[in-house]
Amino acid sequence: MLDLFLLPIHVASGEDQTELPGLLSTAAPRRCDRTRAGDRLVALLQVCAGPALTPAGMEMLHSKLADTFYRTRGTVTGALRAAAEQVNLTLLEQNRAQGTASEISLGMAVLRGDSLLVAICGPARAWLLARAEIQEIADSESGGRGLGISRKASPRFVQTALKGGELLLLSPTPLPAFSQSAPAERFTLENIRRRVTAQASGDLQAALLQFQPGSGLLRRLRPRAAGSAAPSEPREQLQPPPEAPAAAPTPVEAPLNAPAPAQPAPLPEPVRVEAAAEEPAPAGVYVTGDRLQPPSPPTPRRSRRSGPVVSPEMRKGLARVWFGASRWGQRVQQGAQKFLNQALPQSEDSTGGPSRSAMLFIAIAVPLVVVAIAATVYLFGPSGRAEQFESYVQQAAALAQQARDSKEREAQRIGWAQVMTLLDKAQEYGQSAEANSLRNEASQALDQLDGITRLDFVPLVSSGFTSTAQFTRITANNSEIFLLDQSSGRVFRLYLSGQTYEVDNSFICGPGSYGLTTVDKLIDLALIPSGISDYTLLAMDAGGNLVYCGANKPPESQSLTPPDTQWGSISAIDFRQQVLYVLDQEKDQVWVYPRNQDEGVVGLVFSPPGLFFDEQVPDLAEVNDLVYYNQNLFLSTPTGRIITCTFRTFTVGNQTTCDENAPLQDTRSGNQVPAFTFPAGTQITQMRSTPPPEPAIYLLDATSRSVFTFSLRLNLVRQIQPRANPDYPALRGKITAFTITPNRLVLLAYGNELYFAYLP
Repeated sequence: MLDLFLLPIHVASGEDQTELPGLLSTAAPRRCDRTRAGDRLVALLQVCAGPALTPAGMEMLHSKLADTFYRTRGTVTGALRAAAEQVNLTLLEQNRAQGTASEISLGMAVLRGDSLLVAICGPARAWLLARAEIQEIADSESGGRGLGISRKASPRFVQTALKGGELLLLSPTPLPAFSQSAPAERFTLENIRRRVTAQASGDLQAALLQFQPGSGLLRRLRPRAAGSAAPSEPREQLQPPPEAPAAAPTPVEAPLNAPAPAQPAPLPEPVRVEAAAEEPAPAGVYVTGDRLQPPSPPTPRRSRRSGPVVSPEMRKGLARVWFGASRWGQRVQQGAQKFLNQALPQSEDSTGGPSRSAMLFIAIAVPLVVVAIAATVYLFGPSGRAEQFESYVQQAAALAQQARDSKEREAQRIGWAQVMTLLDKAQEYGQSAEANSLRNEASQALDQLDGITRLDFVPLVSSGFTSTAQFTRITANNSEIFLLDQSSGRVFRLYLSGQTYEVDNSFICGPGSYGLTTVDKLIDLALIPSGISDYTLLAMDAGGNLVYCGANKPPESQSLTPPDTQWGSISAIDFRQQVLYVLDQEKDQVWVYPRNQDEGVVGLVFSPPGLFFDEQVPDLAEVNDLVYYNQNLFLSTPTGRIITCTFRTFTVGNQTTCDENAPLQDTRSGNQVPAFTFPAGTQITQMRSTPPPEPAIYLLDATSRSVFTFSLRLNLVRQIQPRANPDYPALRGKITAFTITPNRLVLLAYGNELYFAYLP
């Protein structure tokens, strides 16, 4: 872990200034996206052309930049790009509204652990000084144009690993070049500050950062005042703490270059910050200042214990017991009262007997004790429980006979469902061979009426996964199974060895740095067909970064070219016929990335994106998965609504057409109502497809723990459910992922446990 020391450099009219307008430094606030926790951000914004910004205008840009960065999920690169886009859009709209042409240069640096990522926009520059080597970072693609004059912002990114002792110089404009032969001992804060100020002609604005081993602090420094003989002692100061961007009030959208108000806005209530007197500043510079520490996470609240759940039938039974025991208790009370009246003296001044208060206590306590004893004997006594059990079983047997005699399918379904409900209640009081036989008959009758196929699932592997693993995506070929673990964002690989599967502990596929690309937690995966690449699998994070993985080889990465509107919220991908389809819910779009097959391009490389939709764009806010198959795109929602779209290449008018509520049918024999609708409470979480000879669409319903099978025309084929097995209690839990393998294995994941069954 590294500490970050920040020294502003500002010279105006030949005088050193203590403050640098446009400089932003902040640690991760409490209310930020979890992927931004621990990120320390430094940004320097300066007007490089056009009217200057007011302090309020600069503060608003700072607020929007920090808010966007810490709210953006995914990689640091994606968050910095989103922040630059937000600053550019805000300034562009303000320029158009006011008829001005303010242009901003922007330099940003993010320290995450021991990794530094620098982003440069416009004429800004950055110099990384490490081990007597100087690396200059500039935005060569924009041609020196700043933000606020066009709709596109394309920062230049450079990432490096730090060891401690390195320095980074940010400047809104080019500075005189440093000597490439400068010795390492001259790379100190004070030496670099003096060199920069000495070479500058006129006003100067820059920010100097130094990284030292520590505990992850961010400390803003100030040069000692001119004429001071010694560095001033750190003292306790009052300073507003860094606020979370999400909690900060929305800045007023006033013109960025409007005149400043006559009276300054009131400052927030100051909070006392402890000075870091025990931490010396880097050698060679006289400084004072306070350290900025990331806010400590809030203390988790202890969850309340939930009380026992009492069913309405149980409450009715308790009520009957209570009233019956109360009547008996009243008779006991009357007898006791009669006995007391005869045994105790009636005069108030008589001595030796219990007082009226004692008698009142006895009169109240005796019935309560009697009722409690009676209720306990009735509920937990053998005769009471046996009577309740027999009552439920007899009612279930009577309803079963009615269901057998009924000629209507819906009446049969309702009858057998009530039989199962009564048997569940009876099971709370006992078991019998008659009840078990009746349960099996009711279960088989309901399965036949609902078209449910029950399979016997057993564990695929006995061990090899961490206890915290949570498998949320599965894909497989004939000999390999890939499991995406949501908790770690990595992929596990199983390979077929003889007749069983084993875990490949040497397989590497997950978050990490691959060259200049940093891949965050993976969110989805897809198989790569043979003959296209040396790799078997591709996976993607929320920032549009791909990682290619295969057995016995290190992974490689590629960052997809983002759309012109930038990424919104990536939730799922599918790779078919050498085209990658990316679902972006926030942008209401499916981005199409064809494989780049130009001459000289080696491996699996994707071209810039295209739009899947044309004039008709469906609402994708609820869509959670997609499958592209046989010229059609299938999109699923949690309620079971299916959107089907045919790509423009296969339509008459060369326009992509969609049916936003594709009809589902159940045309199986005996079903008089062919239209099929999912029951209330359905929660479709995933969708998969299988190729010929039996192509089909599969939907996972987490509520009923079922896998629904539909033909490509969306006709219901069957509903697959695991058969209850007392040896595997996990089968009664929540299914977190599933897939159908080419060799017709149905795979179900329950957290970190994987089960399989053969598809009939």
